Amino acid sequence: MVRQSPAFLSQAWRKVTLSRQTLGPQVWEVKAAQVWQVQGEDWSQRTYWLIWARNVTTGKRSTSCPTRPATAKVATLVRVRVRRWNVEHGFRVGKSELGFTHYEGRSYTGLMRHQVLCLLMLTFVAEHTQRLRGEKSGGGRWSRSAVR
Repeated sequence: MVRQSPAFLSQAWRKVTLSRQTLGPQVWEVKAAQVWQVQGEDWSQRTYWLIWARNVTTGKRSTSCPTRPATAKVATLVRVRVRRWNVEHGFRVGKSELGFTHYEGRSYTGLMRHQVLCLLMLTFVAEHTQRLRGEKSGGGRWSRSAVR
């Protein structure tokens, strides 16, 4: 639809620049339009955003249909979509490094407590890693004398 619809073909790409903490800014080109969805055999009661974005640097293309109201700003929707990666990365690290998958309880409250403990541990490790990297000489490269 995004490649053939006049709603997308007639509009120019808009640039959205996303600031990042560790790397330089990320630039996305975006086209967006309001669309209706088919729900069952009927059209939806309201419109939804359909966003087509491409990363200027990598060429990666992405489409999304966020369920936000028509008054939402497209730049904000793109920022939220791209920042979702941070949340997914946190879960991935929590599962692989901090024992988030080791929870065997049966209550939602217990699961949330376990998640909070895992995230606190991740914060602790990240803070001390940052502090220790600052003390390392030689640009952070390992040498035989440093390992001993």
